[in-house]
Amino acid sequence: MSKRLYVLVLSTLLVACSGSTEDVRVTLCKDLVSEITAEKVEASWDQEQMKFNGYEDMEVAISFTQSGASGKISCFYPYDAVEENAMTHSDPASAHATYPSLVKFNNKAINSSELAKMINRVLLKQGKQAVKKGQEVIKTSVEELKIPGTD
Repeated sequence: MSKRLYVLVLSTLLVACSGSTEDVRVTLCKDLVSEITAEKVEASWDQEQMKFNGYEDMEVAISFTQSGASGKISCFYPYDAVEENAMTHSDPASAHATYPSLVKFNNKAINSSELAKMINRVLLKQGKQAVKKGQEVIKTSVEELKIPGTD
């Protein structure tokens, strides 16, 4: 494999595997705040808490401030493990689904059909951001691999 192709493939893999170390459930819950409030202003996250309730839903509770107002969102993720194993013991969140069954915004439950639409919009935005980031890395890698005097 040529050096250029190797670097290009490696860059693409790094983009696909790199990113935030934040749990996907927390990220989704945070992204829902912007979707619910329709604010262009980024929220400031005051407190994050993951509450495990055995085989019951796990709650991701996040307090935030946005445009000078305080709020709270709670996303509930159902227990989804078929069996307990080393992974679920070392990372209890992995035993729970990555799609919330219930979301409460400022202690008010969001209708399930509206929630499904919001989550769809959030996931589309996240996917577009990932593709854009990948394109930027590939473009940068290609630019760095160009041999001077060739185009």
